[in-house]
Amino acid sequence: ELEVPLMTWVYPVMGLMEDIPKVTAEAQADVKKALTALEGQLKSSKYLVGDFVTLADIALVCALREGFVRVFDAAFRKAFPKVNAWFEGCVAMPQFNAVLGALKLCATAEKPQPVLKEFLPPVRSEKKKEEPAKKEAPKQEASKVAAKAPALAAPIGDVAGAI
Repeated sequence: ELEVPLMTWVYPVMGLMEDIPKVTAEAQADVKKALTALEGQLKSSKYLVGDFVTLADIALVCALREGFVRVFDAAFRKAFPKVNAWFEGCVAMPQFNAVLGALKLCATAEKPQPVLKEFLPPVRSEKKKEEPAKKEAPKQEASKVAAKAPALAAPIGDVAGAI
């Protein structure tokens, strides 16, 4: 409920996918909804499942990292004081710091970037339409090779009896 909408918001900022404003706005609303639920949970306990760090905290801190670093500016975080305090408390622990490094919370939300060249979809050309005919020929050759392959000398069950 959180990772997909968060990455739908963050990936365009990182240049990993195209920004579609309507989709990003819906993702932001979904992230706010999830953080509101998290805020409610953290009102009754220090961590997600009680008073000690659990795998739930570890997984969620890792999932939220890019959001806190790239798009959750101070104005956005203001609505979620418990979540903010929980996240900052977790990442301040040496165990988190050893894996995630020192984190600087977002001051100003980053804007979407053009999609990086490595992440652009491949360009389709007319030559690609001719390739399926070429691919059929190797399949026919493969079946001829399989037909010429020698049969096994003995079934596996017979090998055990021969020993």
